[in-house]
Amino acid sequence: MGKINSYPSDSNVTLADKLIGTDAENNNATKNFEVGAIFDLFNTAYRSYGAFYDTADQTATAINTAKAMSFNTTDFAQDISIVSNNQITLANAGTYNIQFSAQLHDTSGGSSTIDIWLAKNGTAVANTNTKIVMPSNSYHVAAWNFFVDANAGDYYQIMWATSDLDLLIEYEAATGLHPATPSVILTVNQIG
Repeated sequence: MGKINSYPSDSNVTLADKLIGTDAENNNATKNFEVGAIFDLFNTAYRSYGAFYDTADQTATAINTAKAMSFNTTDFAQDISIVSNNQITLANAGTYNIQFSAQLHDTSGGSSTIDIWLAKNGTAVANTNTKIVMPSNSYHVAAWNFFVDANAGDYYQIMWATSDLDLLIEYEAATGLHPATPSVILTVNQIG
């Protein structure tokens, strides 16, 4: 066997390519490992993810006052949890995509404004706010995502404030026509 630096370099690496390595679970035997198998191991063992939602109406207690959106149900999760019903807590450092949708309902006779933004460890994240003006007696779905760099143990919150107490984030029970509509749906994926 020649020196490693005497082998040609492969500039077109594919998932089917093989690497030589040591199998620690098999008496340190030297084996070939497919790049695709290593990639799959990384994606399943070292990626955090979670899906959460809320099954209750969420209302403001005062106008123009920050409040965190709540999540009372975990659909499934690995290394991401909801603490205190609203803190999206990340066990591992990395880059994450935080996505949500909120079912907004203005029940008043006049228009309402809602601001929605992201907070990290209790502090508003710069340049994350979006303002929505809702016509009277209307529905709107607020749905977008945030890319964030997190340290292990960081938590994020989706914050909101409204100009009118008649605006709520609404849960709707299942009917014969459709399944239940959570007030908020949240998914979080580690992407790096």
